[in-house]
Amino acid sequence: MESLEEETAVESPEAGHRLGPFKAIGIFLAYLTAQIAVAIAVAAVIAVYLTATNPSSGRDVIAELPQLMMMPATVLCTAGSGLLTLLLTWLCLRGSGDAGRRAIGWTRPSLKAMLIATAAGLLLSTVYVWALIPYFPPDQSIDWGPVIRAINEPGWSRHLWMLLLVFIAPLAEELLFRGVLLTGFTRRWSLPLSGTIVTLLFVALHLPQLWGYLPGIFCIAGLGLATLLARVYSKSLGPAVALHAAYNLVIGIGMYTN
Repeated sequence: MESLEEETAVESPEAGHRLGPFKAIGIFLAYLTAQIAVAIAVAAVIAVYLTATNPSSGRDVIAELPQLMMMPATVLCTAGSGLLTLLLTWLCLRGSGDAGRRAIGWTRPSLKAMLIATAAGLLLSTVYVWALIPYFPPDQSIDWGPVIRAINEPGWSRHLWMLLLVFIAPLAEELLFRGVLLTGFTRRWSLPLSGTIVTLLFVALHLPQLWGYLPGIFCIAGLGLATLLARVYSKSLGPAVALHAAYNLVIGIGMYTN
């Protein structure tokens, strides 16, 4: 009988693609750098526009800039860095054919895998939103930062956040974490070790939004583990994306309904 790691292996080192751990880390760093660069560019554009349209309120513009730019910058950062990840991944896998596509998870999943993953995402976030949060409410003194403050404001910023949450972030983050990083790491290290590192990086990326609220940290770790299992067992990124999107959808509904 084959071992669990053999049955669920992402791809063997002899698969023929060139995406190893160092290139995967390079793509990860490029993803982070792109987010910072886009955020700076968006802030500059908004500041110039507001100053040009109302020259007498320079200090007010600076004070309001973080809140005004947060959601547009977050959406553009995630979309832009996701596209950069896609481009760099394509360059790494170019010429590797089907082996490269299988390695990264660009394969067609079964309907059963998609349905199970979607149900798992809905269940996980339902427990978080309607069980953990009511029984373990966050401390009112926690400073959630500008992203969460923008989400709590009704209007266009919340709608942008919902777009990011359901359609953009699952695609970008699953390609990066359960696609690029998992594929690159398993080329050199074991699947359990690679999966652990990927999940820790995933949690670390979300810590600024959840710091100080332990149930939220546990749930984002649970999401990382669940998407990892969906990716490994289906050998496709599709179920991981579906699970992530379903999880985020319930989070968004919970925000809209307070």
